[in-house]
Amino acid sequence: MLSIVAVVLATLLGPIIAVQIQKLLERMQRRSDGRMRVFKTLMTTRAATLSLAHVEALNMIDLEFPPGGKRFKAVQEAWKAYRTSLFETPPQDEKELAIFYADRPKLLAEMLYQMGKAVGYNDLDKTQIQKEGYYTTFQSKVDADSNILRSKLVEIVTGQATLPMSVKELPGDPELIAAQTAYLKAIGEVLSSGRPIPITVVSSAEKNAATISPQAEATELTMGTAAGKR
Repeated sequence: MLSIVAVVLATLLGPIIAVQIQKLLERMQRRSDGRMRVFKTLMTTRAATLSLAHVEALNMIDLEFPPGGKRFKAVQEAWKAYRTSLFETPPQDEKELAIFYADRPKLLAEMLYQMGKAVGYNDLDKTQIQKEGYYTTFQSKVDADSNILRSKLVEIVTGQATLPMSVKELPGDPELIAAQTAYLKAIGEVLSSGRPIPITVVSSAEKNAATISPQAEATELTMGTAAGKR
């Protein structure tokens, strides 16, 4: 009787237990994949610590390597030391500043070393992690130029600086410039000589009549010239 009950229970519970075990394995695999993804991202960007991918991976450490247990205790201790360095205000003295930034890569290498051990990379070397990160000179220059452009643009937009401008050459018509020069020269000669400036007063009616048409203006000019000769 007991054997029959055992067979029935095994038949009924077997698929349920198998499904639960499968779900547990999948959950463990997802967590393992998440830890591996964070580790590989930090390793890939260890020479570009200001990149967005590096910062995002740092913010995932507490989720993928949770504190509170012995399993990731070494990772959490190394991460705490590195995080403390990131939040510290850099010193003003140049010598102290050099020491400050020299210690930070060591702390990052220690954290990556402990993370590597946690995900199964037991043959890593701290010196290798710290010294062999590759970052092109070109990309470094691009990042530096981008930072300069961003800071200068912010200064201009906020009114802290002005945009420097220099006029090298003004466009213009050479004939028009020559005519204006001659005109100004003639005006200067008249003013400097003290001679009275001839002025012709034209009434509104005469002005309107003169602007009726080009033909009327030409006729008036011809008649005026002829009268002057007589």
